[in-house]
Amino acid sequence: VEFRNLFEITQGLNLARDLDAVLNLFSLSVMGQFGVERLALFLADPDREGHMAPRQVRGFGQHHFRDLLLPMSAVEAIAGEETFVELRVVQAGAPSTGNEPLVGGDREAGAPEVSELLQRSGLEWAIALWIRHDLIGMLFLGGRGSRKAFQEEERDLLTILAHQAAVAIANARFHRQAEERNLGLARGMMSLIESRDVYAKGSTERVVRFVTAMARVLQISPGQVKGLIYGAVLRDIGMIAVSHLILKNPAHLSEEEWSLIKQHPIRGAQILEEMNFPREVVAVVMNHHERWGGEGYPNGIRGQDIPLGARIVSLVDAYVAMTSERPYRRALPYEKARQVIAENWGSPFDPSVVEVFLSVLDKIERRTRLRTGQPLPPAPGAGTGADSG
Repeated sequence: VEFRNLFEITQGLNLARDLDAVLNLFSLSVMGQFGVERLALFLADPDREGHMAPRQVRGFGQHHFRDLLLPMSAVEAIAGEETFVELRVVQAGAPSTGNEPLVGGDREAGAPEVSELLQRSGLEWAIALWIRHDLIGMLFLGGRGSRKAFQEEERDLLTILAHQAAVAIANARFHRQAEERNLGLARGMMSLIESRDVYAKGSTERVVRFVTAMARVLQISPGQVKGLIYGAVLRDIGMIAVSHLILKNPAHLSEEEWSLIKQHPIRGAQILEEMNFPREVVAVVMNHHERWGGEGYPNGIRGQDIPLGARIVSLVDAYVAMTSERPYRRALPYEKARQVIAENWGSPFDPSVVEVFLSVLDKIERRTRLRTGQPLPPAPGAGTGADSG
């Protein structure tokens, strides 16, 4: 193991903010740098108090350890006050803690039982992940071929890497919790706005569902997906400045009232800027009523000048509105709303976004009907305008 490689890995861990990215970098680096064939990384499970759950499993068959929960007391007994432990020593000498279920079953398991279970899977060493005096995880390794044992220098380097990983994992978890709190706050704000219009209730969850599925198909990066979801959730935050009397009677608006509604993207963007939301979130809120052909509002921009996130939210929002009840019209059925979207390929919607949306829509609709026992929708016809043009 070269110190230069170790330095680059720790730098990467320190810069990573996404928990999955931290875990992937750590586990792959350990396997690559130390030549191990099998790895299992368990972390304290916030949803199962007193237990550790597998978060990275490599070198095993699919689903290996998937349902395994390790009692925290047994893992703490394996670690003792050390960072690097040989499992065969634990099995031989550690007393059983008892009274701790393994895999949620009836059988009790202490340190020797857990150690034996792991060794049967070909794991030989345990590296504790400490944050001060708190054990937040345990890395189990096995299989080094001809290099059977870890030399003292390798143990020291692995200990350093484990400490850096523990700090990075703790930071990433804190960042994720903060993100979840912020998103919860955003959803709460939109629920408050939706409560002013009984017909809008639940529309945000539907928009987020479609937007998330489209982001996956478009292979949008995790960081950009977060901004997209925030933008989708907060798209109509500016409506807080619009009278509920106007919202309840949108079919009979005066020119002045319609002008006021058309200002809500600007007001929403201003609110989010004052709250220091990222620029990409503000851009979605500002532009989600712009149209591909330039006939949208508030600025009448067109085509690629409209941010991709806003183009996605614009289309999804239109579909959700069409398939929702309104005081002045009935909700359109899936087939009719799909036809309207397909026929508007190129104007007002981005053709490439329409194509992705229709494929996502068909899959979601099919899954929903299979789950609820409804007849499956007919197969799409010629598809988008791209096919018929």
